[in-house]
Amino acid sequence: MNRKHIALAVSVLALMIVGIVALVRSLYAEKEPDRPEASSSAYAELLAAVPSDAALVFCLDGSRAAQRLAADSTGVLGAFISPGSPAELRAFLSHVAREKTVVSLHNSGALVPLVVASFPHADSASLAPVVALAASAGLKTACDGGLLLASRSETLVGTARRHLSDGYSILQSEGFSEALSSARDGNAVLVNGSYAAKIYQVFAAPARRSHASAAGNVARWLSFGIGQLSRKGIDLAGSAVTADRNYLRVFSGNSQAEAAFPEVLPSEVQSVISVVVPDLDAYLEGFARYRDARSGQRTLDDAWVRHLSVREAVRATLADGARVFLVRCASEPAGGKGIRPDPHAAEIAACFGAPFAGVKDTLCLKTGKWLVYGPEKALSSLSEGPRLKKLLSDAGISPEPLNGVVCYAAVNGTLLGDLFSPAVATSLTPYIQGIPLVPSVLEAGSAAGHGHLSFRLARLETIPGDAPMTALRDTAVLVPKGPFKVRNSATGKDNTLYQNAHLSICLKDENGKDQWGVPFKEPFCGCVETIDYYANGRLQFLFAAGSKLYLIDRLGRFVNGFPVDLGKEVLLGPAAYDFTGAHGYRAMVLHKDNTLSLYNLHGQKAEGWQDITPAEPVKGLPEYVDGGDGKHYWLVPTAVGTAVYGFHGGEPLPKKEAVRILKRTKTNG
Repeated sequence: MNRKHIALAVSVLALMIVGIVALVRSLYAEKEPDRPEASSSAYAELLAAVPSDAALVFCLDGSRAAQRLAADSTGVLGAFISPGSPAELRAFLSHVAREKTVVSLHNSGALVPLVVASFPHADSASLAPVVALAASAGLKTACDGGLLLASRSETLVGTARRHLSDGYSILQSEGFSEALSSARDGNAVLVNGSYAAKIYQVFAAPARRSHASAAGNVARWLSFGIGQLSRKGIDLAGSAVTADRNYLRVFSGNSQAEAAFPEVLPSEVQSVISVVVPDLDAYLEGFARYRDARSGQRTLDDAWVRHLSVREAVRATLADGARVFLVRCASEPAGGKGIRPDPHAAEIAACFGAPFAGVKDTLCLKTGKWLVYGPEKALSSLSEGPRLKKLLSDAGISPEPLNGVVCYAAVNGTLLGDLFSPAVATSLTPYIQGIPLVPSVLEAGSAAGHGHLSFRLARLETIPGDAPMTALRDTAVLVPKGPFKVRNSATGKDNTLYQNAHLSICLKDENGKDQWGVPFKEPFCGCVETIDYYANGRLQFLFAAGSKLYLIDRLGRFVNGFPVDLGKEVLLGPAAYDFTGAHGYRAMVLHKDNTLSLYNLHGQKAEGWQDITPAEPVKGLPEYVDGGDGKHYWLVPTAVGTAVYGFHGGEPLPKKEAVRILKRTKTNG
C-alpha cells in the first residue's frame, strides 16, 4: 500500500467526519445477503426523475425529523445539501419536506441541486405558495404526475421530465439499487464515488483535492441513514457498494472484535486510527491479495507481525502533537520492561500501510499486551490521566465490535479548516463553537456479514468525568479566506470580493465575471462587511488587514480617510453594526492578543466600551443578541463555552444571569 494510496485513505476517512462520510471506505463481505430491488423503495417514484449523473442524493421521508433536517437548525446539513445557496432555498426545502422529497446535486460547474417532491393530490391552486417559495429562491419549477420539480437550472428540470417519460434515471445507475435498499425507508444520504473529484472540489480543502482522482476506486455508491443530526450530536449508519481492489475488503474474512485502544490511550488524545485484526492469517491473506491487485506485489514481510500475533495496530496523535504507534498482541510479548530500542518497529508499516510509517528510530515501551513506539517524553507521559474509554462511554459513542478501521477525533476548528473548503468550514464552525469537547468515532468494516459504516459525534457542553479541561479544549480560531459576498448598490445584485494568489483585491459580478483588481499586500482578516458609509445609498466594503481597517467602494477605489490604524493586529473581523440606524457604524474585531474591541470607523474605541478579554481563548466574533429584557448582550464563544457580556463589554455576567440570558435567546453554550 503506497503512500499515495494511504494519503487518499486517511483523507477520505477524515472527510466522513461531517457528512461526506461516504467517500472513504466501504466494505462488504465476500458474499452479501440478497437485497430488495430499488423499485421497492419508498423513494422509487421520486428517484425516477433524477438524472444518473447525481453526485449526492438526499432522501427525506416527510416526517418531522425530515422537516427539521431541511430547515437545518444545526448548520451542518446546509453546508452539503445547498452549497453556497441563500436562506431562501432552505426555506423552500423545509416547506416541501413535509412530503417525501429527494434533493440531488449535479455537476454543472458547481453542484446544482434538483428538488423532486411528492404532491400526489395537489392542484395548481394549492401548489401556488410552494411555487412562489421556489421562485423566491431563484428556482425554476415544473409539475409532472404529482411530482414538483425545482432547480436553478431550467435544463435540469427539463432533463428530469424526460427521465420520467423515458423510464431511465439514476435507478439504472450501477450499484445504486444496492445502496438505496439499505436506507430506503428513512432519511438518508447516498454518495456517488464516480463523482468524487467534483465532490472534493466543492467540499474539500485545497490540500485534500489531489486525493480525489483515486476516490472512484473506493466505492461506487455509499448510503447512510441519518439517525440523528441535532444540537446534541450526529449519528449516521449505512453500507457501501464497493469497487474492486478496495483496501477495506482485506477484512472480509475476519470475525468481529472490539477495538481496545480506548483502554490504553489518555482521554486528551487528539486523533486515532486503529486497524482491528481478530484473525491475523485472514487479514494478511487479504492484504496480500489487495497489494497484488493494486501493484503486483504479493509477498509481505510479515514474519515479525506473525511472531507477535498482532491483533490491532494504532496510530495516535497526543494533546501536544506528539505521535505514537501501538500494536496489541494476542498475549504479552517477551522482553523486559522499561523504554528501549526495537529494531522491528519499521515492520508495522509493511503490513498495515503508510499511516504506520515513521516508527523507525523510535523507542519502545511494553505495557501488558501492548508495544508502544514513540519519543521518550511521549512514552513516559502516556499513562497519565484518565483513559479515553471512560470519555467515550460517558459521551455514548464507544466503538462497536467489528473488524476494519476505527477512527477517533476530537473535532475542532483546526480540523475543519484542514478538511474542508473555507466556505464549508465556515458553515460548520458554529456547530462546534463554544463547545469544550466534540468527540467523534468513525467505523468502517464488516459486521453481520455485510459492509458497515457508522459515524457518531457528541457535542459535550460540559466535560464528563474527570477529563482534563486544559487538554481537551479547542483553542483554534477559524479565519475564513473568502471569497466574500458583497452587495453592489448599482445593480442590487450580490457580487463576490476576493483576493487572488498575489493578495490583490478583486471583484466578480453576479455572473462570475471579473470587474476589477486592485493591488494589495496583506490578507483579509476573515470578514468583509457591506456598509453605507455616506448614508446616500451607495455601498462600500469594510475589511481589516494587519492592524488597520480599510474601506473600498464598488469601483475599487479606497475611501478617503482610510485605512485607520487600530494600534494592534487583528486576528478576525470586522463585524459591522449600525445600532441606531443612522449609519454611525461600529466595528467589532478580535485582536491577536485575545481581546475583543469595538471601534468607530475613525479607529477610536466606541463610547463607553470596555475591552472583553476572557481568561480562556476566544474562538470567534461574538453574537449580538436581544436579551428579551430591553437590553442587548454579547455572546462570546470561548474554548470552554459561551460567556455573556453586557452591551459595553467589560466583565462577564455572573453565571446565574448568563444562564438566564442564554435560555432566553435559545443559545446553547
